[in-house]
Amino acid sequence: MSNRLAAIDIGSNSVRLLTCRRDQTGLVERSKQVNTTRLAKGVDQTGRLAEPNIIQTIAVLKDYATQLAELGIKNCSVFATSAVRDAANSDDFLARVKAETGFNITILSGQQEAAYGFLGVVKGNSRPADKILVIDVGGGSTELIFGDQSGAIEYSDSFDIGAVRMTERFGLTHAMQPAQYKAVESELFKQLQSKNLSHYKGAALCCIAIGGTATSLAAIDLQLPAYDAEAIQRHQMTQTALAELTGRLVAATRAEKLNMAGLAAGRVDIISAGALIINGVMRYFEQPTLYFSDYDNLEGSLQSERIDG
Repeated sequence: MSNRLAAIDIGSNSVRLLTCRRDQTGLVERSKQVNTTRLAKGVDQTGRLAEPNIIQTIAVLKDYATQLAELGIKNCSVFATSAVRDAANSDDFLARVKAETGFNITILSGQQEAAYGFLGVVKGNSRPADKILVIDVGGGSTELIFGDQSGAIEYSDSFDIGAVRMTERFGLTHAMQPAQYKAVESELFKQLQSKNLSHYKGAALCCIAIGGTATSLAAIDLQLPAYDAEAIQRHQMTQTALAELTGRLVAATRAEKLNMAGLAAGRVDIISAGALIINGVMRYFEQPTLYFSDYDNLEGSLQSERIDG
């Protein structure tokens, strides 16, 4: 019997698979795959998952099921986040996935999604930090989690601000006009100001970003020709450098983005919105440095299973 584990994240922009093994040191031999299916397309406007994107997502899940069977992996955590959480036809989607792949999907609440992300980060974080802020920008939502390296969460929340959601809601284009990017910042700040978070402004926080937007920003800054998890895990940017990169992305044409090393084609049309969100969070909380983590909610889901079970 295989001693390997797996987790699948059915996100708003992509579907990801983690396979790994657990030993006394933690999760080892980690391998990740990502496929863009844009399951959140249109959900903010219609409240429903679109059929073409459902079909694409199930096709990816079928492929993952085949791979897991070939590897002999039976222990697989499968969860869905914002797009499925918000959609009126989520029950139908879950039933179809079960019928066609055998996977039982857990729909995470915003709080559960935040907890998974935080657990994953602290599992992989080697930076000394008394207080940590994890910034998880997804396609449909953004989770902010304040806690410490022990894994204890002080405060967490999920905001309906994501790279796909903001791109669609405000009709964001390439080479944006000021009114477009200011609309994203305004929505972000409005939602942050609705919470009692002002005491975190200027606090000594180790800010760590996870998710596809974050790892893409790190990869662009590093000009990586191919994804390198270890390089991402070690990377950091000053807020000034992050603001400069955000400005470059906001001003870039589609062709210019396609030529950027480190930026996957499936994220070209939403990277500007995602960068605006992360940069906006850093500005709002007056933080000077952003770190990046390849460890995220996939690793967190397996850590959560161990704690809970």
